[in-house]
Amino acid sequence: MNGAALHTVLEDILASYDQEHPYNQMIPSPIESAAPLPAFIAQEDRNYTPSVVGIIIRYLHMIDQAPSLELVLTLRKEHLSHGGQISFAGGRVDPGEESKKAILREIHEELGINSGDITLVGQLPNFYLHHSNHQITPYVGIIDYGLSLTPNPEEVQEILSIPIQDFFNPSLYKESLWTLRNQSYRVPYFDVHKTPLWGATAMILAEWLKVYSSHDNDVMSGFMAQK
Repeated sequence: MNGAALHTVLEDILASYDQEHPYNQMIPSPIESAAPLPAFIAQEDRNYTPSVVGIIIRYLHMIDQAPSLELVLTLRKEHLSHGGQISFAGGRVDPGEESKKAILREIHEELGINSGDITLVGQLPNFYLHHSNHQITPYVGIIDYGLSLTPNPEEVQEILSIPIQDFFNPSLYKESLWTLRNQSYRVPYFDVHKTPLWGATAMILAEWLKVYSSHDNDVMSGFMAQK
């Protein structure tokens, strides 16, 4: 299995994206004040910094069994921006750089994955993060399970590879009261690691899970047809 079936199915899923309210899940909610503008809505008076993240899916096809699909995330080094948090591989787009080239560069820099070893199958809508003034383009890519991942020691504390199905376990969805930017919030997060998976990463991940779950049978049947 070379991933062609998975490539085709995921490409079709993203090409037919029709979600009415993207990124409307996992949003921290302020307790004592009016809710801020949703993070996914662009404001015309803003000059956003373009950034990219990679929703990387590892696949393992086993004879007469459903495929194993895992999501690759990273725990960022403490000294970085958003240090100590779980995130997708990614970063800023350099001046004059195309976003597709930027995500391939960032994935290589953080995880040691060469551009020829990952297939980008599409992207989700841009995500606008107002407090840091970033426009984030999430790309979806697939890699073979046997591909070695090499964390960049300057950026990545730990690589996480978590089965997609784990995220549909309701017991892993939790909420806690946190103080963010001197204000109290109810913060939803995925409890998949000793470090909570929350914020922009959780919102982007939840959007992908929403899209993926509506086509889960297509993904499985596409693989089984290639046995």
